[in-house]
Amino acid sequence: MAEKYSYTIGRRKTSIATLRLYNESGVNTINDQSVDKFYPHKFEVIKLLAPFKSADLLQKEYYFTTKVKGGGKESQLEAIRHALARAIVK
Repeated sequence: MAEKYSYTIGRRKTSIATLRLYNESGVNTINDQSVDKFYPHKFEVIKLLAPFKSADLLQKEYYFTTKVKGGGKESQLEAIRHALARAIVK
């Protein structure tokens, strides 16, 4: 049986993000909110989704759900990016 998702953890300073990367189309969510609502500025979203661009993957083929806690917004963003990069490699 194939796994439905890839599960990873990312850390940055005191922020910890747990992430599930699904190999299908869907809506990216952070703490049960859409990415655009959690990070309203476009440059934050671009920075967050950079691992997709680095791996030359279309974002429409994958989506993720994540829970993040601790630290500030920037540290949380870095923790999510770390978890996303790990999931893509996995």
